[in-house]
Amino acid sequence: MLDKFGISLSCACAIHCILSSLVLSIAPAFGAFWTSEIIHIGFALVAIPVSLWALVVRSEKELASKAAYLGSALLVAGILFHDTTELLTISGALILAFGHLANLSEGARA
Repeated sequence: MLDKFGISLSCACAIHCILSSLVLSIAPAFGAFWTSEIIHIGFALVAIPVSLWALVVRSEKELASKAAYLGSALLVAGILFHDTTELLTISGALILAFGHLANLSEGARA
């Protein structure tokens, strides 16, 4: 269950980042909110604990825990380094999604 939720969060985060440029060009006023740092922080505050719990605490697979640490680190880096926010957060989200998918396919307890 946590892995499915984690995959959903990761996909939502990646879609948000991909659509940010489009939203900014169509509706600049809404785009300012859409691309706000608080949105990125909100995603990270939910995605990181879910991923760490599902992939590190509840899983016994080394690949899953490595994906959790790397993906979480990239999400945090995306918040800290504004010039490369999209690249870092999309990469982090995809790595977390991969970790959750690997965890699901192996029949983890999460």
